[in-house]
Amino acid sequence: MTTRPVATDVTPLQPYCPDCSVGTGHAHREGCDVARCLATGLQRLGHAESCRCPQDVWAGWWPGEVECAEFGWMLGPGLPDLNRLMTTATWDPVTYRWTRPGNPHHDHRRRTTMSTPTTATDSSEGIDLAAGENWIELVPAAYAQPHQVSFPAVIEPCRHHGLWVRPRLRREVAEAVCEWLNLVYPLDPDWYPLARFEDDLLVVFTGKAAHQHEIALGEDGRYPLGELGRWFLSAPPRTRARFYRQLDVLRDTERHAPRSGETLVTCDPDNLPASGFPARIDTRPAASWVPVFRPEIAEAVVVYCTINHDKFPDDHPQVYFDGDTLVHVHQHLRALDGYLPWRIEPDTDGNYRIDGDEWTFHTVPVKSEGNRDSHTTATTSDDGHRTRPGSPA
Repeated sequence: MTTRPVATDVTPLQPYCPDCSVGTGHAHREGCDVARCLATGLQRLGHAESCRCPQDVWAGWWPGEVECAEFGWMLGPGLPDLNRLMTTATWDPVTYRWTRPGNPHHDHRRRTTMSTPTTATDSSEGIDLAAGENWIELVPAAYAQPHQVSFPAVIEPCRHHGLWVRPRLRREVAEAVCEWLNLVYPLDPDWYPLARFEDDLLVVFTGKAAHQHEIALGEDGRYPLGELGRWFLSAPPRTRARFYRQLDVLRDTERHAPRSGETLVTCDPDNLPASGFPARIDTRPAASWVPVFRPEIAEAVVVYCTINHDKFPDDHPQVYFDGDTLVHVHQHLRALDGYLPWRIEPDTDGNYRIDGDEWTFHTVPVKSEGNRDSHTTATTSDDGHRTRPGSPA
């Protein structure tokens, strides 16, 4: 039986286009061989001069590679069968992607407008966050599947050895952790422990199974792992659905277009225009200005930060949605005792107001002729937390 390829069959995310060198989320430069005509899916260099399709952006992978992995058309890891894609699949000029005949990946009616972020698939083997839980991850032996898997847990206030958290797991989560550990253990027995249940007792074997640790159910109905393992605060699992959703959001240039009354802001001034997103600016006397994002724009900001966090974790926050709640994990503060991720609830209009010191945004000043300057300047008083360049994400 042939195993259907998963998202990890594609090559690792490439931060820059191999031809024109623009970064992820940036429009290709004129004359780029990689850029595609979004009306036909073919090379943009050859499209008709009368074509009015929007500019293609570099999404981190060679055009068509993601669809090949989704359809199972891979010649091997990182080797998409692009010839089969071009001769068999159909280009969808609405969703800007290839679809299999008779089985389109997207419903045209979904287009790109959203009222709420899509988060239903952000779960580990069907396990979602319960009240008071956060996503955690064990330091992996390799940055690939099946090594990188997240699990929901309650976090004890005290850290151990700095960054590592002390998780407390529900029974169903503990069982999922056991199943996963027994899967990855043969891949690197020097790194991973083994685990199993003996009635209500969670038994963990470390040091190539030489040491046995028995964990009884706590009074809160959870299994406390204590200092067993280097667990850290993380984000939802890297599911296939989440992977493709991020690609869709990256390709949606409408999420960078401000409406009337909105201003472009950025949390990454060095990577404009890809990092610029529209927001309503909330100003109050003697207070710093605050960006307020529509839900579809908040999702775009989350995707931008998530993609860049994987490559540059010290420069970009780890953010995700838990239902309608935007969750921000601070890369440096998460090592502090008692720290829990910042949870940002939507306001009564469904918008997201980023009014804390942990996530700094800057306005993008407008130059003449409607172009955006690549350098941001302060727009509030020097003591305003929105105006500190270089503030950690």
